[in-house]
Amino acid sequence: MAGDLQALPVKGHASVCTGDTASLEVAITGAQGVPTVEWLHENNFLDDSEHFALNANKTVLDISDALPPHAGNYYAVVTDGQFSDRALFSLEVHDIFLRTLVKSPVNIETGGKTILKVAKSDGGVLWWIHRGELVRGQDSHYTFVDTQGSTGTELEISDASAEQSGLYEVVLKQAACEIRNVIDVQLEVHVEVTEAAPMTETPKFWGIIDYKYLKVFSGDFTGEWYIAPAVLAPIVILFLVLMVCLIRRSRRRKRSKKDKDDVEIESTVTHVVFEEPIYTMQDQVYFPAADMSEPTYDAIAPVTSSHPQSSSLGAYGDMSMYGDSGMSAYDSLLGPPVPPPASELTQTYSAMSDLDFSDD
Repeated sequence: MAGDLQALPVKGHASVCTGDTASLEVAITGAQGVPTVEWLHENNFLDDSEHFALNANKTVLDISDALPPHAGNYYAVVTDGQFSDRALFSLEVHDIFLRTLVKSPVNIETGGKTILKVAKSDGGVLWWIHRGELVRGQDSHYTFVDTQGSTGTELEISDASAEQSGLYEVVLKQAACEIRNVIDVQLEVHVEVTEAAPMTETPKFWGIIDYKYLKVFSGDFTGEWYIAPAVLAPIVILFLVLMVCLIRRSRRRKRSKKDKDDVEIESTVTHVVFEEPIYTMQDQVYFPAADMSEPTYDAIAPVTSSHPQSSSLGAYGDMSMYGDSGMSAYDSLLGPPVPPPASELTQTYSAMSDLDFSDD
């Protein structure tokens, strides 16, 4: 018995896709006092939980992340203490899903083929879109393997070219629900690699210069003979310049070393100071008198020290070369002393020269 109390659904039917949120709201009129509201799904009372939420006065029921089991009839039972009434709601949950079975991007060679696969729910309509146009199975490059029709879950691309590359949109639509997935197809350009012919080694003169460069000397001015001089001439010139620089540097170092040695030798010369005065040849030479008379032997100074010029002649001691003892003892190395000249000497002579004396 309702009396003046009325419970009316704001929207009696709701349709959502799997995973969406549905809202059910009841409007209450003619209530005496503050009414109470209880919600039922089929015959089960509802309260706040993982998928269900109520507002403060419980007039609005939110169903989040809707799943197929959430579909069915919902009741809002309103009571004001004297009377009661209920509102009926129906919820439709479309179980729709779409999943790609190939890994994007998909590579395909020029002229090759590949298959794009997806999995979907039982209901709904599936479309394939490429560059803004629907892909139809009647095309020479496309075939739906699973249905052999105008659409399907397995799209085969054959004899691929640049026109078949790009993004493919897969669209599943059921009622107000729509799901889109994208698959990227990339075209690989096949490059044929041809094996290069083995290179034959050109024979070389002395293992350095190719014989073909030497043909110019036989009158053959064809080919690439001019390459060798163009390449080798600068190298040879640089080598010669380097050799000349090294030779000049070596000579300069030798000259510098010689000058340095001469300076060291000069720096090592010392001055010798004799304790006894050195007799000069002037002291040993007799000069005859102006009247050319016979010389006095005592006037000739005897040699009383070592020879002034060479020490190899030894010492004469106190022996007078022209003394009164005559041919007395003499040194075995120097020989006998020179005898005095004859009185008949008529020519000038040097007292210290044996060649100025004559035998009787």
